[in-house]
Amino acid sequence: MAKARNKPKPKPSAAMYPKQIFIEQSKQIFGCNPEVVVGALHGQSQAQYTKQEVEQYIENFKNGVVK
Repeated sequence: MAKARNKPKPKPSAAMYPKQIFIEQSKQIFGCNPEVVVGALHGQSQAQYTKQEVEQYIENFKNGVVK
């Protein structure tokens, strides 16, 4: 009999949440005001994000150059 081969399980992808959740819970999740999250996500067309994506957008927003 042939041995059954176990295929590697795909890694679970990060949880996606609507941006409104991140805005409403910004103090608890990121320690910043909701306005910061709104500014960081301004111009983004996605409806849902991972926490890591939003953290990166916030960092880019905070470190951005004001023109």
